[in-house]
Amino acid sequence: MPGDLLNTEWQAEFTGWKAIQSIRRARIAGTKLRVIILGPGKDSFGHDKRLIIRQHLQQDANNDVAFLEELVKDAKGQTPNNIILEQAYYIEEANVVIALAVATEKVTGVLNELVTYRNMLPTFEAKTWLILPRGGGKDKSKARSKGLIQSEVAQFPNDHKLFYNHDEFAECTKIRAYAQKQVDNARNRIFYDAVIQKARAK
Repeated sequence: MPGDLLNTEWQAEFTGWKAIQSIRRARIAGTKLRVIILGPGKDSFGHDKRLIIRQHLQQDANNDVAFLEELVKDAKGQTPNNIILEQAYYIEEANVVIALAVATEKVTGVLNELVTYRNMLPTFEAKTWLILPRGGGKDKSKARSKGLIQSEVAQFPNDHKLFYNHDEFAECTKIRAYAQKQVDNARNRIFYDAVIQKARAK
């Protein structure tokens, strides 16, 4: 019957489409990414959350995940300007930068890095995703720090920011998921950009 023939042809096309999509998903998943995580240093408040983000992203072997300060070798023998230039090189090579800021006046390194590299590297804003404390909850005593953070990151696009509260910071699930989402999105963009470039080259 004609209807049965059409149904069979549709099923064959659908099966072929599913196979193509499966291959495409596998190729996307196999795209390697360089990820840098900025945030509180060792022995600073919030460093444990930074470790959690790194450990979560490292579950995918195609994610090359690092803390910026760990990439600079022999930092003690270098001038501050040389360290900044070397760090800028690694940031420029990265596909994704995750910046974790915390609500404490004692941790300002990530804020300095955001300002420094936003002014130095034209691509920094587009690849950088901010994880920031928001007002209210149990962090009211740290309002001054939050104001500083907000003033420093105001120039970044709003859709590059995730705001967390005290409980979300403590639990960290939302923060991990946000970092994962940005890495997944970057992987998709890189794959499809390569496909488009290849098609244009033909």
